Amino acid sequence: PDDTQKKIDELTGDLVKNYVYIRDRTDFFEKHSFKFVDKTMLNDWYKHISKKKITDKLLEDPKLTKVHSYLTHAGLPPGVVEIKPRQIPGIDPGIYLNNYQGSDVVSRPGDVSKIINYYRWLIGEKAWKVIEQTISFWIVKPGVKMMWAIVLISKTEGAGKQLLALLISSILGDKNVKTNVSFDMLINIHSTILEGKQVIVLNEVVMLGTGSERKLLANKLKPYISDPTLIINPKNKPMIEIPNLCNFFIFSNETNALHLTKDSRRYFVATIKRTEEEILKKLEDEGIKKEILMAMKDPGPLKHYFEKDVT
Repeated sequence: PDDTQKKIDELTGDLVKNYVYIRDRTDFFEKHSFKFVDKTMLNDWYKHISKKKITDKLLEDPKLTKVHSYLTHAGLPPGVVEIKPRQIPGIDPGIYLNNYQGSDVVSRPGDVSKIINYYRWLIGEKAWKVIEQTISFWIVKPGVKMMWAIVLISKTEGAGKQLLALLISSILGDKNVKTNVSFDMLINIHSTILEGKQVIVLNEVVMLGTGSERKLLANKLKPYISDPTLIINPKNKPMIEIPNLCNFFIFSNETNALHLTKDSRRYFVATIKRTEEEILKKLEDEGIKKEILMAMKDPGPLKHYFEKDVT
């Protein structure tokens, strides 16, 4: 038994270092995997060492870090952070866990003109300027929420929208960007898709139905884009209000995908007018696609471009 007790004490010591208890979720946050694990998961996992609940041992240990709630803030260091009064709109001061994972992409000079010129050509000078400033803003002002979203519309398949999403993801860090989220996944009642994400790319967004049905759907998207906090509802857990610091990029193949009116101020709509032939010629024959795929593996120069050359 002494041996077992020693094992349990050692294990508790290790776990104390690797877990943070979050009161609002009654869950533990696992530092190395950036996942939330509940008591059952932890107790089951260590049953072979301790018949008694290991989580009780953990919670009794005064060295275990306990926080009120959590947020995803790209501008603050990952891990436990203290939020001061009025530091973030709608967020009470206190000790929080920041589950933002950071990116290890180091920005360095390099020639990215082929890629940038392609997107300038594809999307058009004026619209691309807005898009590149937005990407730059995400890099230069991490953790600041934009209250509007870019909508990129293209009737042609394979124009390079998805490639652009993957480029953004490689620059900001793949763990911080979700590039293929459907509208239904986002607005699902138990959706926790926003957790830990700096940017979400909504794909193939089309609001179907009659005018009023589409309006209803469009209204469901609004809070994600412009509310300072969001209520999320993890399965079998109390509902939690978390700061909404996530930015959105919306792709669609339909011109009026979002049921926008003249008064819709939350969206910047850009339309790709190039034909499939023109696009293929550029991507394949002129080798742009190869350049883009190489840049994904080594996004340093692109990050440098958006960070330093775009104003």
